[in-house]
Amino acid sequence: MKISGGTFRGRRLIVPKGDAVRPTTDKVRQAIFNALNSRGVIAGAHVLDLFCGTGSLGLEALSRGASTCTFIDNSTESLKACKANIKTCEAHESTSVIYKDVLKLPVLTGQKYSLVLMDPPYRYNLVFPALQHLSDMGWIAREAVIVIDCEKSADENLPAGFDLLDVKNYGDVKVILAEYTGIDRDQ
Repeated sequence: MKISGGTFRGRRLIVPKGDAVRPTTDKVRQAIFNALNSRGVIAGAHVLDLFCGTGSLGLEALSRGASTCTFIDNSTESLKACKANIKTCEAHESTSVIYKDVLKLPVLTGQKYSLVLMDPPYRYNLVFPALQHLSDMGWIAREAVIVIDCEKSADENLPAGFDLLDVKNYGDVKVILAEYTGIDRDQ
């Protein structure tokens, strides 16, 4: 697996062995970032890569001009791979890594995120609760774009405060684009 575009293009990423981590394929990642680029949301974005696994989505965003990326996962194996991939891309200065269950994140008092990338484990129905929790805890900036990589059968219903922008299917994968319209805690 490689970064498909931008300044890190062509850099090979480490993927843990086994099926515990299911990284977004190069084809789907390319389609996601083409859609984001056409919406003009990558340049300068503060990115939150949830259920980050290898970190491929967040690193792709940084490669294409995002300002910062915070990677969150509750798997030590995933975060080990993510940290190795951050090192490969020499992206230490613009990244932070958090070992935490997404559904247990505390209230955020700092910089809110303008681009949220989610690739939760399939068939655990984590999308709705994760988005609701992020909204409740103040992690998402108003008008943030949310990208959800999920199984094709996943429900497209989103919590209040999130508007569905687009849905695309790529084989067994569904990519949902949404916008956060909820009330920003600081306004």
